[in-house]
Amino acid sequence: MNEGFQIKHLRAAATALGRSVEAIWGAFKLIEECLIGTGVAEDEAKAAVSSLRTLRDLRNVLKGHGVPQRRSELEKQARTRFGSFRAHFADIATKCDAALELIMRTLDSDEKAGAA
Repeated sequence: MNEGFQIKHLRAAATALGRSVEAIWGAFKLIEECLIGTGVAEDEAKAAVSSLRTLRDLRNVLKGHGVPQRRSELEKQARTRFGSFRAHFADIATKCDAALELIMRTLDSDEKAGAA
């Protein structure tokens, strides 16, 4: 599992949707491919997964997995762009919510169509 997503299932789903996958791809890339395979536009799929990547990257850096200078840069960017960490969090949460809604709706409807 990666970020709570089951890689094996995502790989199988992307392949079943006619997408070529590489063994080294992680969950987020596989989700993109699944979305594209169900007819979601490539730019929309990338934008949806981008919010999940942003959240993961922030978590990694802010939890001490990154260099302190990078942490300071991200903090400064958040304050400059959003005014506060709370506003930044609300923006990311809203985008992640929309991404998860798209992922669930798209993949769920595709599974239902496959079962019919």
